[in-house]
Amino acid sequence: GQYLAAGGNGNDGKIRVWDRSYHLAHVLDPQSPGEYINGIAFSADEQWFAAAGENQVIHIWDRKNGWNEVHPANNDALHHDGAIWGLCFDPHNKWLASSNEGRSTPPNIRIRRWNVGNWSLKDESQRLDNQVYALACDAGGKYLVSGDSSARVTLWQTDPLRPTASTI
Repeated sequence: GQYLAAGGNGNDGKIRVWDRSYHLAHVLDPQSPGEYINGIAFSADEQWFAAAGENQVIHIWDRKNGWNEVHPANNDALHHDGAIWGLCFDPHNKWLASSNEGRSTPPNIRIRRWNVGNWSLKDESQRLDNQVYALACDAGGKYLVSGDSSARVTLWQTDPLRPTASTI
């Protein structure tokens, strides 16, 4: 696409976005003190940019609206119970998938999908046993692939969201 982005650390928590010429184009501030950004993703149409990390919330920016940060009407939207690592948009720009590590007792580790636009929860996986650190969407939007803390790679069907195969 048009941009390259990198997440910030706890020193400033800001995300830097460079253009195709490798010039710093934007510095995005999630306004989340002490934020460490673990995951970032652009939507296929490049309208949406998502970043998330240690503060357990997904931050969304609307690139086509001056890179303004989006604030969902529902304050519970775009949250997990633990640091967020994996992020990916489906190729049709209908949903954003996210994953987390568990900090609660018992751990509430899940893959969640959010409806693009209103950012409401579309669906979520059952509770998982291991932290999910990586997510990727296939080109057709029919599958997700996750990588977890036990070195397990799992293939997920997206309609409905459920695991179909895994390997270590």
